[in-house]
Amino acid sequence: MKQQGMTLIEVMIALAILAIAGLAVMKTSMEQVRHLDSLEEQQLAGWVADNQLAERRLRGVHPQMFPLRGEVTQGERRWRWQIVRMATSDARLMALQVTVSRADSPARPLITLYSWWRMP
Repeated sequence: MKQQGMTLIEVMIALAILAIAGLAVMKTSMEQVRHLDSLEEQQLAGWVADNQLAERRLRGVHPQMFPLRGEVTQGERRWRWQIVRMATSDARLMALQVTVSRADSPARPLITLYSWWRMP
């Protein structure tokens, strides 16, 4: 007589394999969601840095006024930014370093942006 269907042991092994695979997929998707939040924070921090540089250039801030720092709200979050003047080998060129961090954790910068400014 031929056996029809699967035994109880075979069904339990198949279910165990599916459960392990499901847990692995769930863990991977949770890590992706956490990574997405980190990427969103870095993108917003980059926009804050770009905006601060553009605002300084539009206002014609004199290079001697650096360092500058402040706080701003963007993307429903508070950000702390700082612009520091750095010396270069060319006296007509000034390097600026912009760091942006969350206002609630200023010791951990999310992004550092470098820009160069031609001296007047």
